[in-house]
This record gives sequence, structure tokens and C-alpha cells, in this order.
Amino acid sequence: MALATGLPKPPKAHVIDDSALNAFASGRSPEDSVLAVTTGLLKKMNKLELEGVLAPEMSPIKNYNIRVMMLAAVMVGLVVLFLALINAFKKQAYGGIKLIYNSL
Repeated sequence: MALATGLPKPPKAHVIDDSALNAFASGRSPEDSVLAVTTGLLKKMNKLELEGVLAPEMSPIKNYNIRVMMLAAVMVGLVVLFLALINAFKKQAYGGIKLIYNSL
């Protein structure tokens, strides 16, 4: 399947001991990619069905989608950290937030 997708080398295969039907891909680049499959999926499906499940998992490896998603997650984390720091400096500068409750 790696030859059909045009990957430079096949991803490493890992088997996870779990009864759930699951498969996923991981890795920063096609050279260090990993495909993981659960034992439940291996027991339930034949070879042709397993190829049908794994083929869509190869696409994110080839297209560097995993790297893009990792970069997006880091960027969101940096924005949240930046906003938290701004909020902390505002609280320090203005003496904290004062809540005024109106009694009925």
C-alpha cells in the first residue's frame, strides 16, 4: 500500500491489544510515520476489508496532515497562553476584578 500511495518508505506497524475496532496514523513526516491497528479490528476483518480501513489512514501521512494539525494545536496553545498572560497583567495593573452585586 505504501507503493500505491507514493510514500518513500512504508510506515511502521503497531498492534494495540484492545477489542475496539480502531486504526490510526501518526508521525511528523512520511519517514517517521506509524500505523496502529487494534487486535479487535484484526480479528473482525479480512485482508481486503483491512486494506480498505488502512488506505484512508495513509493519506494524512502522505499529505503531511499530521504535521499541519500538530502545528495548529501549538498555535492555538500559544494564543491561549498569550491571552492568559495579558489577562494576568490587566488584573495586576487594575487591582483585580471587582464584582458589584445588586441586591433586590
